[in-house]
This record gives sequence, structure tokens and C-alpha cells, in this order.
Amino acid sequence: MRLNNQKSKKFVLSLYFVFAVLFVFASISFDLVRTLIGNARFKYLVLFGVLILMLLFAHRVSKYFEYDSDGNVLVLMNKGMLLSEFFNYRENRAEFPKSRLLYYKLNNYGVYKSLNIYIKSNDNRQKRLRFNVTLVSNKKLKYLKQSLDKVVKQNKGIG
Repeated sequence: MRLNNQKSKKFVLSLYFVFAVLFVFASISFDLVRTLIGNARFKYLVLFGVLILMLLFAHRVSKYFEYDSDGNVLVLMNKGMLLSEFFNYRENRAEFPKSRLLYYKLNNYGVYKSLNIYIKSNDNRQKRLRFNVTLVSNKKLKYLKQSLDKVVKQNKGIG
């Protein structure tokens, strides 16, 4: 089974556009208020700080996710949304045989969702891999759970 969150790229682009518009609007209004009223730096420093924090959070959360369970290998990948075609600076990729999957855990923190995959390493230790699945739809997360449950069930039948 293959799934990804390619459709959420449009949402992320529009989100960045909204941040750009808000930043320009805040800059223009800061100049207007400063000329009309006087010094209102503290309020605008707080506004710019909040905008920058929201932009950083959106940048951190907005990742492309891909899952492929065709064949004997599981492939999971996270990468950045916007510049990933040119700069592969945020890629997190894992390829491992299905037989190494021990279990998984899907965490939902409200505005952030993560998938923790626990695999058996070469020296029979447990290794955790974390993937950001925030922008994956609930329907696709349901299919992902079904696929991973099937692999875990097969592995418990083998062991």
C-alpha cells in the first residue's frame, strides 16, 4: 500500500502566503501608527514575535509524508514541503524489512501528530524512528494503521 500527503502542499503554500501578507500588513501599520501616534514599539515587537513564532511552528509542522509497504520492505519518508525538490535538507527516510517491525505508536498532540516506529536493529536492540504525520488526513491515517497492524500481526505469528 502506498500513501502520501501531496494534496496538503496547496494548504501549506497558502499558509505561507497568509503569513507574508500579515507580515507586510504589520510592517505598514507599524509605520502608519508610528507617524500618527508616536512610539508603539512594544506592541509591534510582540506582534512580529508572534508572527515569527507562528511561521516557525508552521515550518516545523509542514512536512511531506510518504509510506510504501509494497514488497518485503517498508519505506517511510518525511521531507520538507517547499524547497525539497532543490534542497533535501529536512529528509528523514527509513527502509527496513517488514520482519523487523516490532510495533508502532501514533501520537496526537492536537496540532501535531507523530508516528513512532519501533524496529529491531542489527544487534537485536529496539530502535525508535519518528515521523511527522500532522498533515496526513485521518482517512489515510486509518489506512496506515491497518497496514502497520497487518505487518505487526504477521511478525508476531512468525516469532
